[in-house]
Formats: sequence, C-alpha cells, structure tokens
Amino acid sequence: MNWKSYGLGIVLPSVSIMVLFVGLILGILLPTFEQALVERKREMIRELTHSAVSVLKEYEAERAAGHMSLEEAQAAAVARLRDLRYGPEGKDYFWITDMQPRMIMHPFREELNGQDLSDFVDPEGNRVFVEFVRRVEQSGSGYVNYVWQWKDDPARLATKESFVMSFEPWGWVVGTGIYVEDVRVEIDALSSRMLGVSSLIALFIAAMLSFAAWHSFRFEKQRGEAQRALQETAERYRALVEASKEGTMMVVDGRCAYSNPTMAAMLGYEPQELSSMALESLAADEASAGLLSSLAEGEQTVSSREGLLRRKDGTGIDVLLGVTAFEMGERRGHILVARDISLSKRTEAELGESRERYKALRETIELAVWRSSAQRDERLLEANQAARQIFGIDMDAMPTQPFLDLAFGAEEADWIRTTLQRDGFFKSRVFTISRSDGEQRVLRCSAVLVRDEDGKLRYYDGIARDISLEQRLEAERASLLEDLQASIRFLDEPVSVRSVEPVWCGMHSSIREAAQLMGQARSGDILVSGAEGEALGVVSDRDLRSRVLAQGVDSSRPIYTVMSSPVPSLPASSLTWEALQFMQSSGLTQVFLMDADGRVSAALRAADVLSFHRHSSALLLREIGRAETVPEMAQMVKRLPVMVNAMCDGGVRPKAVGRAVSAVADALVARLVTLYLEREGPAPRRFAFLALGSQGREEQTLYTDQDNAIIYAEAAAEAEQDEQVRAYFLAMGSFVCEALASIGYMKCPGGTMASEASCNRSLSEWKSLFRRWIRNSTPQDLLSVNVFFDFRSVAGDAELASELNASIRGEMSEYKPFFVHFA
Repeated sequence: MNWKSYGLGIVLPSVSIMVLFVGLILGILLPTFEQALVERKREMIRELTHSAVSVLKEYEAERAAGHMSLEEAQAAAVARLRDLRYGPEGKDYFWITDMQPRMIMHPFREELNGQDLSDFVDPEGNRVFVEFVRRVEQSGSGYVNYVWQWKDDPARLATKESFVMSFEPWGWVVGTGIYVEDVRVEIDALSSRMLGVSSLIALFIAAMLSFAAWHSFRFEKQRGEAQRALQETAERYRALVEASKEGTMMVVDGRCAYSNPTMAAMLGYEPQELSSMALESLAADEASAGLLSSLAEGEQTVSSREGLLRRKDGTGIDVLLGVTAFEMGERRGHILVARDISLSKRTEAELGESRERYKALRETIELAVWRSSAQRDERLLEANQAARQIFGIDMDAMPTQPFLDLAFGAEEADWIRTTLQRDGFFKSRVFTISRSDGEQRVLRCSAVLVRDEDGKLRYYDGIARDISLEQRLEAERASLLEDLQASIRFLDEPVSVRSVEPVWCGMHSSIREAAQLMGQARSGDILVSGAEGEALGVVSDRDLRSRVLAQGVDSSRPIYTVMSSPVPSLPASSLTWEALQFMQSSGLTQVFLMDADGRVSAALRAADVLSFHRHSSALLLREIGRAETVPEMAQMVKRLPVMVNAMCDGGVRPKAVGRAVSAVADALVARLVTLYLEREGPAPRRFAFLALGSQGREEQTLYTDQDNAIIYAEAAAEAEQDEQVRAYFLAMGSFVCEALASIGYMKCPGGTMASEASCNRSLSEWKSLFRRWIRNSTPQDLLSVNVFFDFRSVAGDAELASELNASIRGEMSEYKPFFVHFA
C-alpha cells in the first residue's frame, strides 16, 4: 500500500473540494442571489409604475376621443389608482404629484393632497418630491432613495426606494416604491434556506468523498490482482490478433518480431520468412518504401495511409497501412496493420466512371438537379445547368443564405426540412417560387434526405421540373372552357328572359303615325292590332323602304295596306337557340312571342340574341384595352353584370368569377394610366400602379370601392425636382381615381386611393412605412396592414412591387412578434 500516493491522490483532493464548495456558497452564490433579488424588486416597481401610467393613457385616450372632459378623465384616473394595492399585505400603493410639485393623490397621507411639496423634507433632510420632479425632468423616469412612513403607519419610519415616471400629457409624476427592510427580510430568509440546503449538500459531498476514498483503498488492493490478470489478457490479445482479418506485424528494433497469419498469407510468405526479411523489401512504391524505412529506424508513427506492398511473387497489393508506436518494458516498437483494399480501389475506380457519366447526363437533361448541405449552413453544393437557370443561381457568387430559404422562401423551406427529416422524402410537390430578379415560376419537385453511416443528416438531394408554361396553358384552357360554358348556358335559356315589349298601332293608323311610333320606341318593327287587340300583321323598316318609299305610296294611307301577315311568332317557352335558328332560317331581325292563349305578348330582337358573344371576358378586356375615352369604358363596363350573371348561371367557380371581375378593373386601370401617359408625356421615374384590398387579392365583387396606390423609384435629384415628381404622380392618381369613379367604382371612404398623398409615395417611403407598421403593430397600423399588404402591380414597372415585397418579407422575418400582434 502506497500511503503517500493515496494521501496526495485521494484525501487532499477531497478536502480541497469541500473547501472550494463552502467558499463558492459564501463568497459567490449568496451575494449573487442577494443582488438578483434587489434587482427583481426594482424591476417589479418599475413595471408596476409603467402599468399605472398605462391607466392614465387609457383615460387620456378617452378624453382625446371626446368621451370625457379633462377633469373627468383625471378624476377617474386618480380614483382608480388610489384604490390599487399590491404586496403581501395589500398595503403597497401608488401616489401622484404634478411638476410643481403639488400632491395630486396619496392614499395614506391625505393631508398632503393638494399641498405644495417644494419644501417637504424627509427626516434626513432630503427634499423628496423635488428630487422626484428633477429625476423625471432629466430622464423621464428613475429611482430615488429616501425615508418615509411604514406603509399606513405614520409612527414608523423606514428607508424606501421608489421608481417615478412622468405622464407628459397631464404633467403628472406617478410613483411607487419598496421598503429596504422588506427586501432585507427576504434576503435573510433566502440566505437561511440556501445555507440549510448547502449544508445538506456539503454533508452529501463529504459522504460521497469518504465513500470514494474507501473505494480507492480497495482499488489499491485490487491492483495487484489486476496485474496478475494482465498476463492472461495478453494471451487473449495474441489469439485475437491471430484470428484478425487484417495483417498485423510487430516491429521491434527495426525488424519484424511477429506477424500474424493474415499478414503472411496476404504477402504470400511464411511467418518465419518475414522475420528474416528487411522491411524495405516489402515496399512496391516510394511512399511505402519511405514509411517502412522510417519504421526500421524506429521513427514513424501514422494513423493510416494508402500504400502498395510487394508480394512474394513480385505482384503488388493495395493496402491501407496503419502504424502505432508502443513500449514494452524498456523496448520500443511499432505495430504495423495492413488491410487489403484492392477490391475497394477497383470499386472506387468504377464508381468514378459512373459519377462522370451521371454528371454528363445531369448537365444535359432539362430537369433541375441539386444537392445542398443538410447541416446548419445548408449551403448549395451542386447544381446542374437547368437548376441554375430555373432558380437564377450564380454558383460563383452564392450568398450565405441557406439554399432552401433562398430558392423556395422561408415558409416552404420549413415545410421541406420538416417533411424530409420526418419521412425522408417527398414526391411531386408543386411550389411557386420568386426568383431574385422578380420572376415567378411554378415547379414540381421531389427530394430525398441523405444520411451518413451514423444516421446524421448529410444532404438534401432534389429534382425539379418547370411547369410554369403548363400552368399558364391550363389556366387559359380553363378560362376558355368557362367562356364557352357561359355561352352555351346563355343559348339554353328561355327567350322570355331577353324579350321586350312590342310596339303596337291600330290597323287604321296612318303609315306616318306608325313610323313615328317606331322612331320614338327605337324599334325596327311595329305590330298592327285588330278591333279586339289581336295581332293582324307586322310592318318592319324594310317594309317601309320597299313598299312605301320605293313605291311612292302616300304616307297618310292606313298602315294595314302595307303590313305583312301572318305575324312571325314562337311560343314564349321556346329556348334562345330555337329563336336564333328561326330568325336565321327566315331572314328576320325580330320574332314575336305568343302566350298560352295564342296572343302576341312580347318581342325578341336578333341583336339581343346574338350579343352573347359580347359578354366574353376576353373580348371585354380587349375592347377596354382599345378604348380612347372614359365614357367608352363606362359603356363597356355596363356589360360586366351580364357577363358575371352568365358565368354564375353556367356554374363557373366563384374564385374564377372574382378573377374575371378583378381582371376588368385591372384592364381599366392599365388603360387609364396609358391614356394619362399619352396626354402628359412619359413618367419622370419608374413607377407601379398598385391594386390593394380585394382587387389586389383578385377577389373583387361587382359592388366595391377603390383601393389603390402608386409607388415610384428614387433618383438623385434636387428637392424642387422631387416635388415636381410627386406632383406628377399625384396628378396621375387623381386622373385614374376620378375616371374610375365616373365609370362606377366609388371612391374609398377611408381615402385609400392613389389620389391621396398618403397612398402616393417613393419606394423608400413605402419601405419605411411598412417597417413602422410591422414593428409598432398598433391597432391603426394593423388596420392599414389589412388593406395595404394585399398589393399587386397592375400597371407600370412590376419590379418595384417585387422589391417592396422582398423588403416586407425581410422585415417580418426579422421581427417575429408582428405575427402575434396580427393574429
């Protein structure tokens, strides 16, 4: 038993640990906890004072809104704060003075209420309330120490620390405080608890150290037994080496002292042959020769290295060499381990060829193929030509932002990570991405997660196909089908839906009187009635031209002398397509409808039947794009309700109807902007006319108001030129908004229109405004968010809108509390 070693190695460290533990408790932890408690109390009264000021702000808001007078608001606030209590006994309170200082309210010293406190001093001579006013004048708030009565007991004095804060709208100072004695009591209680717990811990540590010392004593006795067992372990190790599939050689004093059967078989020698050979003769290349030569001189130690050894028949064998130094008594040597990697080398060569073929294929296919790291940085590692084009990637100037966030956006990137880490893959997921140049593309993607041998995340491998063109073609096909469906539905409706009242005249009316009636009614036909009101015949414009004017017939003759009979008619229950077929086969421009009693009750004009094609959304948009005046546009928009009615009757989806209505509004704005530019000349700067609200979301209805704005680019110009630019775009906004109002889109009651200066700003001003809305998130800011965040460029340079959108996304990603406020 080595008692000196035992004392220095076991007993002394144990005693040192106990001394350090006690010193840590008394010298560091207790003072730290005391300081933390004091700071917590100070923070508590600061937050309570902020809460009291918030109460005053509520009443100031009521006064500002006109719900209360100033005196009523102040009285209500004083009454509310007077009754507020907190603390263990419910006797801690708030007080209020003004900046004179004069006491506004003190719940326990009511004799001071209304008194001038400029000369009021505490028992130590401090002008307490003057110090309060000075502190808030300097910094708006702060802490002050003084002597005051103990809560509601005026006979007891105690040291107190208060936090005061000014309420500028009313010129008040609000404060509350803590008693130092209360804090000291809590500190003493905490110290007692900590010392008690620490004592228990110290006893436990002492017990554990005693147990460790006893255990070490036993260990010293067992060490001798372990040494005897070491010989048995060495024998087992030798057996293990003999059975190993890796060649093992022990090199002592530069020569092979031992080699296992695997090494001998690998090189084609007998074990005793290797013992008599120089190590350098086993090397088949210079690197291996240098390694074995240094081993022979007793210098080399390496973890692993590829090498080429020479077999007995002269052929070479690829091996992975590992060298480890060892000491055996006073002798030093090395263990050389060789593992045959010939098969691995051949496999690696074949794999390299496969990789080259894969790389060539990857660069030629149209599919985007990429690999990004699954580690924290998530940088892009590989991307073929198609991927670089689709995502807009410059491999030579890749940003530090993670690839998934850069390519797909933060929200979709989170979905990709979560899905891959949960399922290991996903297939045929459709994403809409926004490239750095503002272009949007639709991709169909699949990806897989690659892990290493230990199960750790290594790579995200993905492929994507650009289906933007397919999506556009599908949308166009759906739009065409919707238009065709609406047209077919139109032709399948009863003729009574579009019938009008016919024009009548008596059979003895003169030709002149009949023609006057036709002119007044703007009708091309007039029915001639008999004595009982029955339809005897009909006279058309063509009849008047061919039978009256061409023949020189006197216009005073009775109308029945030139009428056509019988009256061309159809049952009122006929369908539109039947009426159209009847008129086309008979060459008529009008057909009359008979009721169930066989009497003519209505008329249907060919122009009304053939006008269904005019309600196609594509045709309406094309006509708006060619309009030269605002009245023309107003006349065209009158067809919008008919078009919407036909789409709804035809079973078109509501979302598609909303897009069609929004598209008409977009076309109007775009045409009005073009007319303004043609009239006033080119814009002084790049700009974008934005649709907001329901139009921005493409969810507009027939009855809606205007919500729009203008954004324009900055330029290095003089202030006067900036004002000219601002005036130009305000004039543009006024022109467009006034024109929309005359067309039928009523003005926004809240003034959210490009004609207002608040909605007509430069790009930097819009960025600053959105930043304020996001970071302040007041109720009014969030109301603005509801309208302005749904912006979409409908005329001008859409890149400005994209840049503003990117700025907004960046602000929201940096300031996450916005989402909580908005929710």
